[in-house]
Amino acid sequence: MALILTWLRLSTLRQLDWYRNSSYQSKDIAHVQKQIAQKMADKGIEDHFLEQWHQKLHQNTTPEDITICEAYLAFLHSNNMDDYWRVLWDNGRITRESLSSMSIPITATPLHLPQLISAFKHYLWILKTTHAGADMDVCFEMSRGHLDGDLAWIIADILANRTAWWVPGKIVEARERLKYYWKQEGASRDILLLDIALDGYFRLTIERTDLDSLSGDDLISLVTLVLKNSTITTEYTDFGLASNFWRRVNETPGRWSPDWARLALAAADFTGTCLQDYAHNVVSLIQPHARAFEEACKLDKAHILNFAEEVIRGQPFFILSMLLRKLGPKLREAAGLGLWQIVSVPSSESVTGKLVALPDLSSIQGQSMSEPTVIVAESLSGNEDIPAGVVAILTSSATDVLSHIAIRARAQNVLLATCFERAQFDGLQEQASSHVSLSVDPKGNVVMAPASEVEGAEANGAAPAQAKELSLVKPRLSRSGPWVLAESQFGEKLVGGKSGNLAALRSKLGSLPGTAVPPSLALPFGTFERVLEAKCNSGTLKQLTALAEALAKTTPGEGIPEELAAVRQLIGTALLPPPGFREELACKVEEEGLLDAAALTDDTFGHLWRALCQVWSSKWTDRAWLSRRAVGIPDDNLFMAVLLQPIVPADYAFVLHSADPITGERGCVHGELVLGMGEALVGNAPGAALTFRAHGGEVELLSLPSKRAGLYPDSALPLLIARSDSNGEDLEAFAGAGLYESIPLSPLQPRALDYSNERLLWDADFQRNLLRRLAVLAAGVESSFGGQPQDIEGVLVGDALFVVQTRPQVIREA
Repeated sequence: MALILTWLRLSTLRQLDWYRNSSYQSKDIAHVQKQIAQKMADKGIEDHFLEQWHQKLHQNTTPEDITICEAYLAFLHSNNMDDYWRVLWDNGRITRESLSSMSIPITATPLHLPQLISAFKHYLWILKTTHAGADMDVCFEMSRGHLDGDLAWIIADILANRTAWWVPGKIVEARERLKYYWKQEGASRDILLLDIALDGYFRLTIERTDLDSLSGDDLISLVTLVLKNSTITTEYTDFGLASNFWRRVNETPGRWSPDWARLALAAADFTGTCLQDYAHNVVSLIQPHARAFEEACKLDKAHILNFAEEVIRGQPFFILSMLLRKLGPKLREAAGLGLWQIVSVPSSESVTGKLVALPDLSSIQGQSMSEPTVIVAESLSGNEDIPAGVVAILTSSATDVLSHIAIRARAQNVLLATCFERAQFDGLQEQASSHVSLSVDPKGNVVMAPASEVEGAEANGAAPAQAKELSLVKPRLSRSGPWVLAESQFGEKLVGGKSGNLAALRSKLGSLPGTAVPPSLALPFGTFERVLEAKCNSGTLKQLTALAEALAKTTPGEGIPEELAAVRQLIGTALLPPPGFREELACKVEEEGLLDAAALTDDTFGHLWRALCQVWSSKWTDRAWLSRRAVGIPDDNLFMAVLLQPIVPADYAFVLHSADPITGERGCVHGELVLGMGEALVGNAPGAALTFRAHGGEVELLSLPSKRAGLYPDSALPLLIARSDSNGEDLEAFAGAGLYESIPLSPLQPRALDYSNERLLWDADFQRNLLRRLAVLAAGVESSFGGQPQDIEGVLVGDALFVVQTRPQVIREA
């Protein structure tokens, strides 16, 4: 269907071969032009009014032209200029001054040419077809005989009062009833065309509304109406979920109070992420076909570059983006939130650099900025590395404060902030290539001032600051002995911090009632090297050695070497398990209660082995390799242990920092929580997490969740996960969080979230009690590790809390 749509649209745009070098035009418009031109030529009359209006129509036609045409016809009928001015005012509030102030001014008065009445009646029909839905009249007449009397009356009422304020709602009502006609097998094509005409006119009625003059309640009414209209024909269930979310918000008392505004803001954010996802899906379907047509038919690239985006912009639901832009600031103000979210602040009072606008950070991975740089990025995926020389990142997408990219920004002393005011963000993009100075004011807003290139160099150093070189503690490498360690065997330097911390925490759980730690096994440091040296992998070792030598010769700052992908591919697909490995693993997973040994079938072991290999290969992910280079860590000094745990199928997943992640204030817990598994949070999936702060026994809710989808394991495979556990994480002044992979045997599947029935939003007691439990948990885990602030990951299942990971929190001291 995407192919057919692309084909038809390119045909309509006269871009395909069979329309070249021909006089193809819309026959209706051609007929009207011919009629008017011929009648004027026959009379030989020069009418300056028609000449000026003609020039305006050449530039662009607008709904105002309907009023002008109606006034002109009134004059042609009466030969009275009072009728001309009266109709201009009554029908469109157009005055003599507004006519003369148009981009193509109309200052002349018309001549009385009553012989043109017939032609201009038809032209008025054309204008209404374009701007006022006159095509609805034709479609209605063609399909009237197929409709029940009540529906026919509703549509006739719409046509008779098409400019009335209540028409958009009536159109949606009519379309909901029409749906049951055109969805029937053998339904009339005329009914489908009528529905398309109504849908198009619905968009027109919304677009011509002065959104700046609307109240917050009016904007919410339009948002819910547009969503309701979109669910009629758009086969995208998330719009229905967003519509249900808004229905529940509208039913909630305390309208425009801070608590209510947080609910409405979550609904608005959820709607926005749904819109972005749908648009992305449509673009990914259509744009490849457009490029294929471009190549096959030698089309002008200008028609293809934004082809799919123009398709999206032509859809009635696209108006949602404009409505949400207007509504967002009103909701944030009512909720007591600013237009900026500060995720990471630098140690200095301000940063200065050259402003560069990008869609995201992926296009500059591996580069080193030649001068201090401020990146303005539409979105962040959470998996990017922050290149050397970047002093600030400003984005328009919500960023989870405890996501991996946020932690890396704080560790690298980079200003990271989200701007929620679209006009302000667009203004930032428009200043690309200029030099600016950024600071954060006491209200939490990013303040930008112009700066010179010299000031940027003086403020940040003449060259981009390089991170302090770090050295890693060399672990005890296992060259013999067991392949797999039980938790009781986890020893210092045998496994990484994840494994060691969980083993230590289990022994201290007595002080944390209602909290558990999943059982675990570990493949100690040196296991990967030992596997590689096995005889069955001699060929793979030779290839890997050659690739490692090539990587060592690459020049920093020149992008991402292709050898990285080759290394990952080799380890992920070519490694074989040494003799005895599988048997020992099967025995240990049963002894430690991770899995019944009988469940470790050939197929299951194959998945587990691939997961282990992917964890090992993540030593060479782009962001991990770039991060090591930035702090001078040789590849040979990084070793990877692997922690094996059962996946606890979460109702909710959380990340807690027992000290404030931005200010470093001790005793101030910052927590974030999402539905489903925590990868949606640490990976900064689109939308926001529930965010709270706890200090001195008081818990403050900051925001409610709005992520479009939660991640849930597929139960087709055993619920096990292989977690990276390197010696290059949890280092002082270096955040290794998220650099290396954790791979579940059962891939996590996104599931659309229905917030309209989610107790985390609507059950105040449940929400309050859960957040208090999490605050107590964070303080308890910190206490268990001698008062060292902790970065804690866990899940809630039913009423049980599980801590799946804790590590020392990296805090940049002021």
